[in-house]
Amino acid sequence: MESLTEKRIAGNETNAIDFLRKVIYKLFQPFRFLAATYRKIRFYFYTKSWLTHILGHVHINTISHQTSIGENATLYPNVIFELNQHSILRVGERFTLSYGAVISCQHSITIGNYVMIGEYTSIRDTSHGYSDTKVPYCRQPDIPSAITIGNNVWIGRGSIILPGSVIEDGVIVAANSVVKGRLESNSLYGGAPARLIKRITS
Repeated sequence: MESLTEKRIAGNETNAIDFLRKVIYKLFQPFRFLAATYRKIRFYFYTKSWLTHILGHVHINTISHQTSIGENATLYPNVIFELNQHSILRVGERFTLSYGAVISCQHSITIGNYVMIGEYTSIRDTSHGYSDTKVPYCRQPDIPSAITIGNNVWIGRGSIILPGSVIEDGVIVAANSVVKGRLESNSLYGGAPARLIKRITS
């Protein structure tokens, strides 16, 4: 059994380590603030949208002239925006984009208010053509088709939203679902492809 002296020594060491951790944390606070400010300025430079909640690195591939994101949006670390100078990305208020999610907007994506998108979700409004079997798929032209996501939508982790999809208001998409087509309002969908599971009532 430990003696009383040994317990006191161990307790003092723990207190000293905790104190040192707090001191180091405080010392790094100004650098964290500068990094957060840099992320906001950089995002504004690329999109002309000023966001107050950018919680980590956000990858944006180019300057976009037709991107707007509403107030109180939150971007988690390592999200990816693939845009071009002519793409139209419109996002409403209280938008949440979680860890590692991808929004690839080469044509047009519209997202409403109060939308939550789970980590590692992919939303893409283009896909490669495949009509000419003599040409490798990677060299065939992209086929764009606009995506529309309504208000109060929750898209679960790891889902894929394919070109041309329309997700109406109040829809929940279960994790790891593949969405193609129209999902009707106030409903829960899931699966690959996503199918109606149940209606959501008050």
